[in-house]
Amino acid sequence: MPRKVIHTDSRTRLYKIWSNMKNRCNSPKGYNGKIYYSRGIKVCNCWDNSFENFKKWAVKSGYKPTLQIDRIDNNKGKKKKNCRWVTKHQQSFNKRKLSNCTSKYKGVSLKRPGIWALQIGFNNKIIYCGLFRDEIKAAKEYDKLAIKFFGEYASLNFPKTQGGVKS
Repeated sequence: MPRKVIHTDSRTRLYKIWSNMKNRCNSPKGYNGKIYYSRGIKVCNCWDNSFENFKKWAVKSGYKPTLQIDRIDNNKGKKKKNCRWVTKHQQSFNKRKLSNCTSKYKGVSLKRPGIWALQIGFNNKIIYCGLFRDEIKAAKEYDKLAIKFFGEYASLNFPKTQGGVKS
């Protein structure tokens, strides 16, 4: 008897993206599962239960084989309003803050008590941007620079809608 074919997309790149996304988010044993699963990053039910729904969104949202799926806010899950298609280069701008930093803000680190250093990575270089007496002011300055360098793909310390930097 021939094998039953569920759909013809199972060997496509888009199907692999969908499958890997679910695997990372739904199991701590999946590839990078500790990073996604342990942080509570989930796939919305609409996509988790249906490749067809994910495919419809992907096509409507501008999917091309050269693009990668990207979460706009790295602390939120995989859902329509939080995902977009970007190049690998664009995705590299949208990184969450590393856990080993001395500040709770991206680009800011404690230089000495009461003095915060600001730096930002751009074009594979670290750019030193100065010292600040206030950690929050340094973080807001980081956001301004991130928008200048990375535009809509910048990963910010403060959401634009909550008193953050206006572009």
